Amino acid sequence: MDEGGQVLFTGARIKSFFPEAKVDTGIPTLESKTFSADFPSNYTSGAEKIVLQSGTTWKAPVANQLPLYGESRSPVVVSWRIEGGRVLWWAAATPLTNSGITREGNLNLFLNAMDSPVRSDRLAVQIFWDEYFHGQRTSLWSYVQKTPVAWGLVQVAVLGVIVFLTFGRRSGPIVLPPVVSRLSPLEFVDTLGGLYERAGAEPAVVGFVYQRFRATLSRQLRLSASASDTELADAVQGRLGWKESELKSTVARALVASRSHKVTPEEALGLIRDLERYEEQLGLKKKIAREKS
Repeated sequence: MDEGGQVLFTGARIKSFFPEAKVDTGIPTLESKTFSADFPSNYTSGAEKIVLQSGTTWKAPVANQLPLYGESRSPVVVSWRIEGGRVLWWAAATPLTNSGITREGNLNLFLNAMDSPVRSDRLAVQIFWDEYFHGQRTSLWSYVQKTPVAWGLVQVAVLGVIVFLTFGRRSGPIVLPPVVSRLSPLEFVDTLGGLYERAGAEPAVVGFVYQRFRATLSRQLRLSASASDTELADAVQGRLGWKESELKSTVARALVASRSHKVTPEEALGLIRDLERYEEQLGLKKKIAREKS
């Protein structure tokens, strides 16, 4: 503009670029009207009448704004000088459309606008064409949404996720599930306990603990394995100074339970706990552990 350029602007958005512009925007319609030139000029040469879509007019041009077509107080074509350049405003882009350029003097109006009346020393006129602000303004994605490309991108994304998960699963570290040895002591104990429970072998369990208690105690006291329970209990009281009188009755009850046909689980568990408590108090558990090792 400072070097004598010219801007051709159409429509009501001119105020967004030139705040001094004042336009009156009515209801947009597709109706076209014929307008006559207000007076002869370089712009109106050979274009005494033009056709524009109605709806937008200029508000009361000031001194440096020259109305070219339409009413003097509400023109539809205005020439406006700004410093060394000029702005040419049309109310609509009708002369630039395929259907409007052939009507009345629209073609001559367009050619006159391209041949800038602002003379310069340059031999050729440079024209910069920008239809962005006058045409349909959509993004690339809005265009893609109307085509099968969007679904194609979704399918490619899903395929990429599947490939990534598959590759990650196959290329990741191999973690073997924990394997519990079938020789585990706890598994052996659980299995043996289940067998005793299903077989109702509480007397056999009591008998096993009873015989182990007698054998370990007789070796501890240096007595014969054939010694009676009473002899063992008396030897514990005499040699070890044992003062608890329940030992003899507990051993006697264990003997009876081991020879019985049926013993309740509660009674068998109580006898086993009592015998193991005596083993611990008499120091027999350490001896049993040494023998096992």
